Amino acid sequence: MTAGNDDNSLSLSNSTLDINRNTDAIAVLDDNNGRIIVFNQSTNSTSFNQSNSSTLFIIALDSSKLTNISTAYNRTSIMAYGGNSSMYIVDGLSNEIMKINNPLDFGENVTSVYNFSTYSNYSLSNLTVRGLCVDNTEENIFVSDYGNHQILRYEKNTSNVMVYIGNGTAGDASDQLSHPTSIVINNNRTLYVNSSQ
Repeated sequence: MTAGNDDNSLSLSNSTLDINRNTDAIAVLDDNNGRIIVFNQSTNSTSFNQSNSSTLFIIALDSSKLTNISTAYNRTSIMAYGGNSSMYIVDGLSNEIMKINNPLDFGENVTSVYNFSTYSNYSLSNLTVRGLCVDNTEENIFVSDYGNHQILRYEKNTSNVMVYIGNGTAGDASDQLSHPTSIVINNNRTLYVNSSQ
């Protein structure tokens, strides 16, 4: 298969995918093309705000249509579904968490959830987000900070970010991680982390 940028092609380097728990749709981050491809597995496509029976649609962020975004560069580095079929993405340049509500609006009407530049305990130069997951209540958002060997948790109710796992040093002790990448959370709110140690 050859990489491409048409509707039937992907171009992947550091891709990720997620499944909508409500509709079984599969979303794939087509990272080199700066878009998200969603494959609708349901026979009822109205959940995606479409009137036809198409099984695929593309989310490509358009900065002229984004709302409440402080520094959006439109370089999606990671994405995940929330519990209510909304989609969360991280801008890979500004490390800003953004949310697309459901029905998905093809990259329009995106709102900012959290910008890590406001997190005083962090140097953005060291922050490398390689994983993202949202609990089923959408009250907690977890990101894996690959460069600092930690998992961070954003709490919606308090609008605070805290270190959830890790002490900033790579290792295999009970309070350490080493370059965490993908993370997932189940409906019981158990977090699973892919780490080299």
